[in-house]
Amino acid sequence: MSTLQNLASPVRRNARRKAAAAGTVAAMAVGLTLAFGAPAQANSQPSYYNGILRSWAQGNCLDIQPGTSNVYTSGCVSGDVWQDWSVALADGGSGTSLITNDATGQCLDVKPGTWNGSTGALYVSNCVPGDIWQQWLLGGNGTSAPVWNIENSATSACLDANQPQALPYINSYCYSGGYQDWKPGF
Repeated sequence: MSTLQNLASPVRRNARRKAAAAGTVAAMAVGLTLAFGAPAQANSQPSYYNGILRSWAQGNCLDIQPGTSNVYTSGCVSGDVWQDWSVALADGGSGTSLITNDATGQCLDVKPGTWNGSTGALYVSNCVPGDIWQQWLLGGNGTSAPVWNIENSATSACLDANQPQALPYINSYCYSGGYQDWKPGF
């Protein structure tokens, strides 16, 4: 055996070991994905807003009750992740947005069975690509202040904070101003 062959042999063995190890890791990843399912990809678009969503009329922020999927409004607290929301364009080019709670990673959604044609309740749920119940159109209200009217794509109803129990809901009667205006930030 030549000296060149003796030198190449350990190099080839190391390369084969590395390739085998990489193959084992890849097989384990596939096995874990098959066993537990792939993680849900909510959206591939970057957020264009991150922070609080404050009701223009009542001054309270959209909030999540820790440990639940309940959405309500409460006094705004700087740095409270339960009140922080990320807004990103939904995949698919529809011009709609997903509103995701930063603490839970879940999307603002219309609670199943609550939409009666004029109103519906809200909650957060796992983000599902293409789910129009989780997609929202954000439009301005024509004032100089940066406020949004937030309209659900499935119902064409607007996010409304005019509830004495501090439970925001969607209302089929959309209007500009008051309880349907939401200000990004304080």
